[in-house]
Amino acid sequence: MIHPPKQDESQIRSQGNPSRFRFKPKRFSASANAEGGNVASAAGAAANAADAAVSDAQALVGETIATADAAVAGTIRSVSAAPNGMIDVRLSVNGGLGVDPRTVTLRMSADAAASGSITLPMTAAEFVSRLEASAG
Repeated sequence: MIHPPKQDESQIRSQGNPSRFRFKPKRFSASANAEGGNVASAAGAAANAADAAVSDAQALVGETIATADAAVAGTIRSVSAAPNGMIDVRLSVNGGLGVDPRTVTLRMSADAAASGSITLPMTAAEFVSRLEASAG
């Protein structure tokens, strides 16, 4: 039932909202995007896709990565998610390339690992020169 305001309530309102007149708006964790979808569900879908890409790439742990000229660049030690649909691949570098054995991280698109093997888009010489440049 709605009651008309009492005369003294107008004074209360001018001094601030008493607790009985306050309301807390419902909080939303997401807003609609331009396509009319939900940003939170889009972000969740992206996170699920990234998790799926990492789990697919996890199958490659222990496999070798080749260079464009078919040299073995190294062995995959671990795979983790990275921003923007990328994955980080921890690679033990092949000492046979003429560099000190070490572990490096390569960031690549998750699609690169989808085929079941990874081939770097560079020759062994280019890979070694990039390793030496990053170490110095």
